[in-house]
Amino acid sequence: GLPRLLTVIGASNLRKTDFFGGADPYAVVFFNSAKVGETDVQFKTTNPEWKAQFKLSVPPEEGGKLKVQIFDFDDNSSHDFLGQIEFNLGGARGQGGGRGGHPRKALQSDGTAAICRQG
Repeated sequence: GLPRLLTVIGASNLRKTDFFGGADPYAVVFFNSAKVGETDVQFKTTNPEWKAQFKLSVPPEEGGKLKVQIFDFDDNSSHDFLGQIEFNLGGARGQGGGRGGHPRKALQSDGTAAICRQG
């Protein structure tokens, strides 16, 4: 496949889930339903900045589907789902197939946003 570098830049206006009004968010990256990796937890913030990079191998003709899910880390209970973004990454001929892609920002109805860049 075509080598691509994905940067999960951050998120903004995440839902406050912690008792004291913050969140401890982290992101999990999937490509074509396979887990690629996850970011570090950013403690006590609703506007995390991860700048985490992940290497992808994009099929040259058909591309693939990228999904980033955001969760709130909890020590003593299950992690709370905060939102997700999904979009297609093109292959050599598809949309988004070129290097140095512009950041993609997805806004959810609950006010969450995530920004990713394919390079």
